Amino acid sequence: MSPFEFFTSQFPLATTESIRTHLSNFGVTGNLCIRPIYLLSGGQKARVALAMTAWGNPHVMIMDEPTNHLDIDAVDALIVALSNYNGGLIIVSHD
Repeated sequence: MSPFEFFTSQFPLATTESIRTHLSNFGVTGNLCIRPIYLLSGGQKARVALAMTAWGNPHVMIMDEPTNHLDIDAVDALIVALSNYNGGLIIVSHD
């Protein structure tokens, strides 16, 4: 199952455009949206997981070592995403 297929299965009322836009905000763009998840790198899988977590706009997110297994681009994307997040954050990290 691809990230796009996973999102459509979890959120059947969401439009194709809203899902693709949301995934692209987390760096899952182009062919990554339709590539099977098992073929994605660890960092790409983490982006999909974070996009899934953020979809419902939770009030608080608890993250344990969110930068593990991420490349520098993914860490930068995570920083931008968390900087734009309006809820509460509890993060455990050794970075």
